Amino acid sequence: MYIRECVTTNKVTKTKYVTHRLVEAYRFMEGSKAKVRQRLILHLGTLELPKSDWPKLAKILEARLVGQSSLFEDDIQMTTAADKAMDYYSFVQQKGEEKSARKQRQTFCQIDLESVEHTMTRSLGPELVAHAFWERLGFDKLLQTCGLSSTEQAWTQAVVLGRLIEPASERQTRY
Repeated sequence: MYIRECVTTNKVTKTKYVTHRLVEAYRFMEGSKAKVRQRLILHLGTLELPKSDWPKLAKILEARLVGQSSLFEDDIQMTTAADKAMDYYSFVQQKGEEKSARKQRQTFCQIDLESVEHTMTRSLGPELVAHAFWERLGFDKLLQTCGLSSTEQAWTQAVVLGRLIEPASERQTRY
């Protein structure tokens, strides 16, 4: 096992992020040829250790994963990094077990789509169109010059657009 450094770049901000992973190399036969592949064992986050200490950390983690102790456990910095990695590994394992348990407990029932009814549905199309025209006509600026606060402007817009979309009494207008 060894530690690999992975650099990812945010496409928007062009910021580069460095993370580290514990990787295992393994061989397999494809036809008559032996091929080598790598398998991700553990995400380590960002390591603060020098690159020269990575093989020692890999040995510590490999030993811990199989339930043994390592000779390099004396170094406090290595032990701290290994503890952090193993805590994260335990967290990920626990989440995986919870997910599989939820998947085993889930139940499904069949629904006849022809018999399903819905009531009290809301639409968003007319509200979006009315809001776009409200902004295009500049009613917010007009209300601001009249001295209305931003909260009062929002309530005014809700009442006016509600009455335009569904003309009814003020009590029937839904905010």
